[in-house]
Amino acid sequence: MHSMRNFRFCTNRVINESISSLHTMINRNTRVQTQLSSLTYPDLLKLSKQATEICSALLPDRSILFAVSPKKDIFWLYKVKVFCRFRDFRDSITARVFTIREFLHFYDELLRSKDLYDTRIANLSCQETFAAASKVTEDDACCICFDRVPDVLLPCLHIFCRTCINNWNGRTYQLPGQGLPRDAHQENRSQCPICRANFEDTSTTWELLELPSPEDFLREIPQFVRKLVTRSGQPISAFPDELIVQQPDE
Repeated sequence: MHSMRNFRFCTNRVINESISSLHTMINRNTRVQTQLSSLTYPDLLKLSKQATEICSALLPDRSILFAVSPKKDIFWLYKVKVFCRFRDFRDSITARVFTIREFLHFYDELLRSKDLYDTRIANLSCQETFAAASKVTEDDACCICFDRVPDVLLPCLHIFCRTCINNWNGRTYQLPGQGLPRDAHQENRSQCPICRANFEDTSTTWELLELPSPEDFLREIPQFVRKLVTRSGQPISAFPDELIVQQPDE
């Protein structure tokens, strides 16, 4: 019985994830096709220049350069290639070549990564502030038992150890001089023991986890971009020397 239920759950999850991935792929293909239908050669030169700038900012030690082959006739959209040169792990120069469609897919991913990186940079100060505010030291203790280190944060921002807040949840209490209403046990079981702010149950609490360091946040996306550069397009033996010279914007 349980195995069949687990099988159905796993099957539904795989199907949902597959559908989500398919929708994402369709949206990206549609976006690239729309861009391709109105792309001009100067636009392509501009995109290659921007790709160089983005990769150089995220991976300054890889000497990444994108360049576009010359436009020769009206069928350039099917003939022009985008070349990429970069320094690999062995510190040797490696080159790859893209069709225009492949490059637009690559650029779409690159731009998404840059936006995410910029967002994390902007939020870094907020993360550091939250980390400093929520950091638990050895001198801190649970507000109920005054013994264990707190590891649970209620929505009201008061902190307790998991054992105490689980034991507290569901118990009744009354303030001095107050009578206990008939339905108080229903109300008090979901109130903070300090400020009496409501919370539904212990499932709405937050675990105080160790936050990744800022260096981890800033290293994650450049690593993805590095893999994106080294695995996109097709490998070629050498980067065309005539394309090393910076191309004009128009």
